[in-house]
Amino acid sequence: MLDPAIQDFLAERKAARLKTKIKTSMTEEEKLDTERIAEEIFSLATWLPDAAKRAKQLSMVSHPGKFTHPSAKTSAIIASGTHHADGLIRTGNVESGLDVFGNAAALDVYKFLTLTLQDGQTILEHLERDTPEIQQQFTLPTASFAEIQTGLLAIKQSDLSTQQTHERIKQVYFPVGDDYHLLSLLTPSGLMFKLRDRINDIRFSEPAKKSREAKRKGLYDEDGFSELYDLSVIGFGGTKPQNISILNSQNGGKAYLLQTLPPTLQQRSIQPPRRNFFSNTLNPWTYKESFQ
Repeated sequence: MLDPAIQDFLAERKAARLKTKIKTSMTEEEKLDTERIAEEIFSLATWLPDAAKRAKQLSMVSHPGKFTHPSAKTSAIIASGTHHADGLIRTGNVESGLDVFGNAAALDVYKFLTLTLQDGQTILEHLERDTPEIQQQFTLPTASFAEIQTGLLAIKQSDLSTQQTHERIKQVYFPVGDDYHLLSLLTPSGLMFKLRDRINDIRFSEPAKKSREAKRKGLYDEDGFSELYDLSVIGFGGTKPQNISILNSQNGGKAYLLQTLPPTLQQRSIQPPRRNFFSNTLNPWTYKESFQ
C-alpha cells in the first residue's frame, strides 16, 4: 500500500498539470486523453525513475555559493560543527538543516524526498538507512530499488576530494603562522534564515503582539516584549529567489542584517582615583576646616 503522503504528492502534481493542460475548447475525447497522459506521467512507476535521474541536478549543502553571486559554481559542501555553550550562532550550535541549490525545475524531487511518511520519518531518512519500509514502497516494475536509491541520494553527495571555489566568490587572505591561507567565504544559509525566524518570532509572535497592544492601551503586561532596532533587510535573487536556493525561495529572498556598529559610550564626568583618593579626587582646601 502506497503511503498517503506519496499518494497526495503525486495527486497534487497531476491536478496542477491538468489545470494548465485542459482547456474549455477541448472535446471530451481530448480531455480524456489528457487525463490519461497525466495519470501515466504521475504514476509512481513512471515519475520516480525520472526523479531519480533528475536528483543529481540538485545539491544539498550547508553553505551555498550562489548567495554571493548567482553565477558562482562551487562544490556542494556540507559542513558540521561541535556544539559548545559559547552563546554564538554558528555551525554546530544551531539545528538549521541543509539548504538545496541547483536546477529550479528539479525542486519537486527535493520536496518529494522531504515528505514525512506515516512513521514520522522522511523519505530521505529512509533511503539513507536503507529501511525495509522504503524498499517496499519503491518496488517498481520500471526500475530496481538500487537504481532509485542511488539516483535520489545523489542530491546529498559531498565529494571532499574535488572541492572547488569560483572566481565570483569573495576571497580573503587569512594569516596562518608566517604564511597566509586564501579562504573562500560562503554563506551559512541555514543559520541566516534561522536567525530570520527568531527575529520574526521576537517581533511578530502572538505573545509579542499581545504585549504591544497592552502598551498601546497603557495596560500592565507581566511578560513584556523585546525590540530590535536598526534592522536592515537584504535581498537575494531578485524576482527569482528560487535560483539561489530552496531556503531563499521559501523566505521570499529576504534576510535580516543586525546592526554592527560599535557601542556608544557616555562621557564620564567623574574620574576614579589612579593613585591616592585624597590627592586625585579631593581638593584639600575645600575640606580644610573639617580636617583640622
